[in-house]
Amino acid sequence: MSRGFVNTTQFSPVAIDGLPPQDSMYYKSFYEENYKYIMNGYTVGGERITGDHYWFLNFWKVRGTNRRTRRKEIIYPRFLEMQYIYAHELERARLLEKNMCLLKRRQIGATEFHAALGGKEFTFFPASQTVYVSGLDEYTKKLWNDTMRGLNQLSETNYFKNRNPKQADYVRASYPVTIIDPESNKTIIDKGLLSEIYAYTSRGNPQIVSSKSPSLIILEEFGIMANGIATYRFVEPSLYAESDGITDERIKTGMAIFAGTGGETDGALTGVGDLEKVFFNPDDFDCLSYDLSEFDSEVAPNTSRSCFFIPDWRFYLVDKDGNDRKEDSIAKLDKIREDKEDSDSLQEFCVTMPRRPADAFMLPSGGYFGKMIASGINKRRAHVMTHVDHQTREVGKLEWVRNGKDIMGIEWIPDRDGLIEIYEHPMMIDGDNIIVKDAQGSYPPNHPGCIVPQQLYFTGTDSYDKDEAKTSTSKGACIVRKGFHSIAESHGFFCAKAYMRSEKAYEFYENSAKLTYYYNSLNLIEWSNILIFDWYRRNNLEFLLHLRPDLVLANWIKSSQVDNRYGIDPSTKREWLSILKQQLKEQGEIERMLDLDLMKAFINYKIDPKYNCDLTIAASLCMVQINEMRIADETEDEKEEMKSEPLFGYKKGAYGLTQFISN
Repeated sequence: MSRGFVNTTQFSPVAIDGLPPQDSMYYKSFYEENYKYIMNGYTVGGERITGDHYWFLNFWKVRGTNRRTRRKEIIYPRFLEMQYIYAHELERARLLEKNMCLLKRRQIGATEFHAALGGKEFTFFPASQTVYVSGLDEYTKKLWNDTMRGLNQLSETNYFKNRNPKQADYVRASYPVTIIDPESNKTIIDKGLLSEIYAYTSRGNPQIVSSKSPSLIILEEFGIMANGIATYRFVEPSLYAESDGITDERIKTGMAIFAGTGGETDGALTGVGDLEKVFFNPDDFDCLSYDLSEFDSEVAPNTSRSCFFIPDWRFYLVDKDGNDRKEDSIAKLDKIREDKEDSDSLQEFCVTMPRRPADAFMLPSGGYFGKMIASGINKRRAHVMTHVDHQTREVGKLEWVRNGKDIMGIEWIPDRDGLIEIYEHPMMIDGDNIIVKDAQGSYPPNHPGCIVPQQLYFTGTDSYDKDEAKTSTSKGACIVRKGFHSIAESHGFFCAKAYMRSEKAYEFYENSAKLTYYYNSLNLIEWSNILIFDWYRRNNLEFLLHLRPDLVLANWIKSSQVDNRYGIDPSTKREWLSILKQQLKEQGEIERMLDLDLMKAFINYKIDPKYNCDLTIAASLCMVQINEMRIADETEDEKEEMKSEPLFGYKKGAYGLTQFISN
């Protein structure tokens, strides 16, 4: 609900009354008093705005609409309820020593507000480091230029700071002073606040800010920053100082702001995928956390956490005092949605103007699998993201249990930095053929003396040959799918994966083998990057490889150009994808999905030599195995039927007619 602010111009006394002249008797006291407001906040009429908000309204000019001239000019910003709320949440994050993640709709002026935060840091805090980073030049330059314009406007005030050097992506608050020693030697030194602002465009390089120790880092348009999480992880340690010696807690010295909008994708797992992970996992990134039900009425209270969200109706229609006209805004936005119904632009509008957080992460439809499948997967993704009972993902690693060099088993070890994701551990049976379950009815890991039934799980892998940096776009994907055991057990979904940017290719090879072994399955691998096959053979793990699936290949090609015992001919890739596409049309298939990354990969997938989606290929190879087993079963049934018939004679045929047979 709107707070119903009135007379909000009173929050902007400097903007309304102007600055005192330098020869005024009030000049010094004016700036001393306003410094307190900038640091501590300002109260009028019993209502308080934060120091950041006061600074923004009274000393920071923006490019906005002059209501009198009806033109865009450099003006003082007006009070907005939306900024009031956001500024208070930022203040709370600082007090709690938390980072902030803002998921927002388009065109709310967040960049101008963040520029003011950087300008305040630069203007008042000695030796501070403010860092701006985004994935594209246009976003870095926008934030940088807004900041420089605001700092230039301070030339009219006592808060202005000289900048030396003054570069296109770096400034420092300093001025040169010449020092003469007793021997008349001259030395030029830098004096001043010595605060700094850096601007970087990462272009997918996560180490670009690793050498900095920022007091404030703004990750601008985080939804369009490839390797955004990796970028943050490289700078994360510098946001903390060592323990104070009294407790084991580190001291938080810097704050990160993740700011982004949904609707932008670059491949299956970059950009918006990182924003999504941060937003729905605030604790993993030390962000201020909220009950997701505050932003989504379909979510039950106290079931899921999220970061901060600004919905479509905020700052869409406002009154003269800056209050959000919520009901009017929603009615107008709903009318736009209604007019766009059944058009390609509806989803784009909903994504960039989201009513609830899940809307911001819907993905464009119309790829290889078609709009109907994509729409169903988008709905499923939204459901999983907002319902904690469907979020079964565990991260960890698998370790061999050995007796000397011999493998005796394998053990699951939870590990935040692990490279394997498990959505359901393998179903195991004991010596009496009874399925092992824990008190919650789930399959427990690491249950000695039990086995995983054969031909229940199917593993598919899309590999690579070259060693790659962790930040490379080349990835290895290994996926496990669960087949059917009984109607009482879960079935028909992708239950585990290893998806890696490994610096050493063999690390991915081994994880694929471990995952295959853990689920007592066979690994079907595309026969194109073949070093993985050599690795399996050298490590005596060839028994985990799936033989070339000749039955399905016989239906697809007359003769393969590839002479291989294991793996599958890559020329048949369209057939694999066709099987997967057909499966996605099956009733209940999408509703059983749990892996958000895989869902995203399916929506984005397109057949294009320049487009690489290892996850989709690996998933399709699981389906090839299932199809191969089905064909094999049908063939065996036919053979059994033929064995039961006489070598020659008569039998009842179609429509009761007697037919002669000869076997």
